[in-house]
Amino acid sequence: ARRAEERAREGDAEGTNRQLANVLDRIARIEERLAAARAGLPPGLANATGKRIEQATKRVEQARNSEKL
Repeated sequence: ARRAEERAREGDAEGTNRQLANVLDRIARIEERLAAARAGLPPGLANATGKRIEQATKRVEQARNSEKL
């Protein structure tokens, strides 16, 4: 995400989009791992974790769709 921000400041829209795609890929992998581990997590922690991932994914999508990039 920091690299994407750096690319955006440099005016490198293509590099920014590439970095944001990498962030989305990482979030997806983390989400898969957490989904596999959720059975062993307490319900409150499982729900909180899921919500944080949703928020992170939403923020990346918002950044990706921003006209400023």
